[in-house]
Amino acid sequence: MDDKAFSQRFETLLSPETHHYLRELVRRGTHGTSAPAVGRTLIEQGVRAAIRQGFIKIKDDELTPV
Repeated sequence: MDDKAFSQRFETLLSPETHHYLRELVRRGTHGTSAPAVGRTLIEQGVRAAIRQGFIKIKDDELTPV
């Protein structure tokens, strides 16, 4: 299954410091090969961790912040 088939694009604004951090991770090659790829990886991991840890609860197909 191709992840791109199930992805949706959105734009976000980041601070210069955060963008610098993403570029550093690109240089290290630990989370992706471009700043957008690193950001995508970190967002996916963060959202899934927040759900798993109970910071975000999913009930009846709605996201409810805790």
